[in-house]
Order: sequence, then C-alpha cells, then structure tokens
Amino acid sequence: MMTMFCRAAVAVSLGSLVVGFTSAWSSPAIASLQAPTSSISVTDAEASWIGSLMPLAALAGGLSGGLALEKFGRKTTIMATSVPFMVAGITVTIASSVHMIYVGRIVAGFCIGVISLSLPVYLAEILAPEVRGRLGMLPTSLGNLGVLVCYVAGARLDWSGLAAVSALLPIPFLMMMWPVPESPSFLVSKHRFRAAQISLLKLHGDSSWTDEQFAVLKAGVKDRNLEASESHVSLLLKDVKPISLCLA
Repeated sequence: MMTMFCRAAVAVSLGSLVVGFTSAWSSPAIASLQAPTSSISVTDAEASWIGSLMPLAALAGGLSGGLALEKFGRKTTIMATSVPFMVAGITVTIASSVHMIYVGRIVAGFCIGVISLSLPVYLAEILAPEVRGRLGMLPTSLGNLGVLVCYVAGARLDWSGLAAVSALLPIPFLMMMWPVPESPSFLVSKHRFRAAQISLLKLHGDSSWTDEQFAVLKAGVKDRNLEASESHVSLLLKDVKPISLCLA
C-alpha cells in the first residue's frame, strides 16, 4: 500500500508534468498557428509575444508565490493554481484572436511561477531524509516527461488541441493533491501544533518517529524566534553611544 508521503510525492510530480507540458506548448503551437490552415493568423512579432509572455508572467508568479506560501500554506498555494491552469488552457482552446491566446499564456505563466516555487518547498518539508533523494527526483523526471509528451502530441494536434490537453492535465493533479495534508513545518511555524502532529502522523504513520520529528520542528521554531529577537535587540542597540562619549 502506498504511504501518504509517497502519494504526496506523486501528486507533486503530476504538478511538474503540468508545468512541463504547459511550458513546452509554445514551440509546437506557434508552428501550428503560423500554418496556412490556422484559424488565427499570427505574425512573427505576435508569435514572439506568445512565446515570451509566459516566462515574463512566471517571474511575477514566482514573486507572488513566496508571499502566498507563508500566508496561506504550501498545499493551499499549490492547489490554488489548478483552476487557473484549467482556465488558461480553455481560454487558449476557444481563442478567436491572438489577444485571447496572450491572456491564456499570461495566466498559465503566472501559475507556473507560483507552482515551480511551491512544489519543491512542499516536497522537501514532507519527505523523510532517507527517501528525499529517491522521491525528490520524481518532479524533475515527470516535468521532462511533460515536455516530451507536448512535443509528441504536437505532431498530431494543432495549437487548440494542445491547449485542450493542457486544460485537462490539472484535473488528476488536483485530485491527487486534495487528500494529502499540509506541510507540518508550515503548521508548526504558525503555532498550529496539534494540526502539525496530525499531519506528521498521516504522512508517515509512525507515532514514535512523528513525536521525535515534531519535537525537532518545534525546537526549530523556538530557535528562529530567539534569533529574530536577538537580531532586533542588536539592531536597537547598534546606534546607542557609550555614556562616556555622550558626556564628552
């Protein structure tokens, strides 16, 4: 029987597959858009924008993703990208103008930026050190597989068909992510200790290991809080002059 942390690793890897497929869409799609039979006429300049809007939006998504991770949690941030991914794919699928394609690629790029930052953080926080190396390779492998699948499908599907596939891929990803628990590290950082213990138990099932790991996470939070307090005190005392100098 697959343990919960293995299911979580597979779910995260499906997210990487979505990212790989969506990122690779531009290459076969632009060739299809510029074909004489395409329903939308795309110039070289417009094709350039189609290819570049996604990574530009991904930059903004990456910046926003960091804030969302700390405010809403790892799992919530990851799952929140699923519906926009589907909306982006549908928008491009039914596009009747190049501007609709622009919108779809901007939304997809933003989601890619958010999820590319979130997935490694979540995976690193839920996996035990002894399996982190083996299961940590799954997202990279499936991400590359997503690129390969997109290029292979692009030999038979046009830009619209490829976009339809990209709209369907987030569905199994969302279904796999739904039952997995939130990152225990995030829950401890928010002082939700009971929820963190439950999350650890769901992920690993070993109560003795769970108690030990919970103690480690809780101690880490105390250490970070202590370091933050010491930093604040040092900052306040930095500009305080010695009494002898003040009286001179």
